Amino acid sequence: MGEKAKAAKKIVQKLSLRPAKGKKYNRLVSESLAQIGSSQAKRGNHALAKKTFGEAKAFAIDEKDALERDLILREIAYREAEAGLFDDSHSTIECIKWDENKNWALNRLASQQAREGKYSDAKKTSRKINDAAILCPILSELAEVEIYDGKINCAVATILEARKKAMEIENKMVKQVALEILDDIEKGMHADLITIQKRLKL
Repeated sequence: MGEKAKAAKKIVQKLSLRPAKGKKYNRLVSESLAQIGSSQAKRGNHALAKKTFGEAKAFAIDEKDALERDLILREIAYREAEAGLFDDSHSTIECIKWDENKNWALNRLASQQAREGKYSDAKKTSRKINDAAILCPILSELAEVEIYDGKINCAVATILEARKKAMEIENKMVKQVALEILDDIEKGMHADLITIQKRLKL
């Protein structure tokens, strides 16, 4: 562990020994630990990061207020996903009770999985989202990543799935935006294919 991480953890440990003061106490300690865990993972020390995230989760679980506990767990899940600890992030998400918080955490996890090229895992994660308004953006992002990586057939299937889900969105404005984004992605994909075809003919 780096000197900065050691110093930060000492501060957090001192905080954890203080009597709880107000509703934000467990959030302060757990989110501080999550930030340290994220830094450790980025430095390649995944074993230590897992331990630190575990400490963060313990403070979150100790929170008595259900909504506050969910918000803390969501932030931890975000950090774990960003650190590449996908299984840990998924485990943390399973502890979240409120659907909206769980859906946003799944959205972030699927996004990170897609960026790492784990397409099947990203789709599997995204399909656990039960809100079409939250699901469509991640499917759109996944389609863009697939196009960038040359997986055109996969991208087409993802776009079709996203369009189907977009039609389930109740808010008309949100639905319109979702469909417009998909239109733009398709236009960009077709433009890329035309460019490739032209290059092949040269």
